[in-house]
Amino acid sequence: MLFVHDNILHTMTTSFSNTPYLSDNHPQEIAVKALLAEKMVLLATDTVWSLTGMLHSPEAVDRIQRISRNDLMPELLFASVDQLKEYVPRLHPRLETLLMVHQRPLTLLVDGFWNIPEYAYPGRTQIAVRVVQDEYLKDLIEEVDSPLFTTPAYTAEGAVAGHFGQVSSDILTQVDFVDKHRQMETNTGTLSVMATMGDKGELDFLRS
Repeated sequence: MLFVHDNILHTMTTSFSNTPYLSDNHPQEIAVKALLAEKMVLLATDTVWSLTGMLHSPEAVDRIQRISRNDLMPELLFASVDQLKEYVPRLHPRLETLLMVHQRPLTLLVDGFWNIPEYAYPGRTQIAVRVVQDEYLKDLIEEVDSPLFTTPAYTAEGAVAGHFGQVSSDILTQVDFVDKHRQMETNTGTLSVMATMGDKGELDFLRS
């Protein structure tokens, strides 16, 4: 498929089937097929543009980890609190309440998780999780029936890419598919608020 970035026309080829994906009119359908084929997808989350793959795809997760920034922990995106609790069954009630009432995108640093492949968070006792607010993303996660493993894309200078026009050409040449959802927006997204439970049972905000 074709997309334009910084006035350069790039040609993307795919190997998801015997023929390339031809339609740009149904980006979510194409993104679903790419994710199910265990490909690495660049898309707009409800915070920043991110590298995304299926949690249970070792190949996609490995590729994302290889080109991600080491100072940012990868996040798992969920469509709902119920889906999150399938992987974090002992989610603290205060964190669950915070998810329900918080108006901005919120990432939680949690422990007590299960069914998370070791290759996704090797040696870690905590993982970063987020229930998405964007309806397009919710539908996408529900369609693939899996949490998404994701990390922010970056600019040529190494900063987080807040909109598509900021994404490094190096990133663009490595992904398998670029989702068109919100690709024309120029508002700069920011990283989510991050919170966890402190040692004394208090809410601890790690990023605002």
